[in-house]
Amino acid sequence: TLFGYAAGLNIHADADYNTFIGENVADATMTAAADHNVGVGFNALSALTSGVQNNALGSNSLVLNTSGNYNVAIGTDALANNSSTHNNVGVGRQAGYYTTGADNTYVGYFAGKGAAGAEANNVGVGANALLAITTGSYNAILGAGAGTALTDGHNNIAIGNLALSTSTSAGLCIAIGDDAMRSGNVTAAADGSIAIGASALGALTSGAGNTAVGYESQATAQ
Repeated sequence: TLFGYAAGLNIHADADYNTFIGENVADATMTAAADHNVGVGFNALSALTSGVQNNALGSNSLVLNTSGNYNVAIGTDALANNSSTHNNVGVGRQAGYYTTGADNTYVGYFAGKGAAGAEANNVGVGANALLAITTGSYNAILGAGAGTALTDGHNNIAIGNLALSTSTSAGLCIAIGDDAMRSGNVTAAADGSIAIGASALGALTSGAGNTAVGYESQATAQ
């Protein structure tokens, strides 16, 4: 199904089961392999050549995707820089905007927007969650502004608004509760720390393997 100016302009005769709606949607030269794709909105899937089973809804969503498969982008500029990697989900304006890695799920305004990098296996849910991510992997982040400064941090769990929000490189940390591990820049020297409760370990910067449980527990410990 093609509808709109230049939609599916250079689609291959054997590229099957595609739906392209909107100006310049999927207008690149496609191969016969490009099956089961959906693009709706200006420039959505504009660079598609051989990718399969991608869903892009919103202006410039998955705009640079050529051969990536099984990606879902909903929102203006969602997953805009994904070109050849697979299994990413970006829902929200510029969600996963710079991601070039695989198997990431970003939901919310600017969630996982990041910078150039090949992060993988991250989950960021909430406005600005994992906003700065570059190469960090295996992070599970839930809450507005949670993990917002993480770049190469890995294997972290943060649940709560602004939890673990100033750390760039923390690893193997658990922060549960609004503002948990928020104010201190938790460095790699504090890997493996656990904070449960609002503002728990709020000022932590270093010292591995700390555990704080309860409202403002060890909130000033550094």
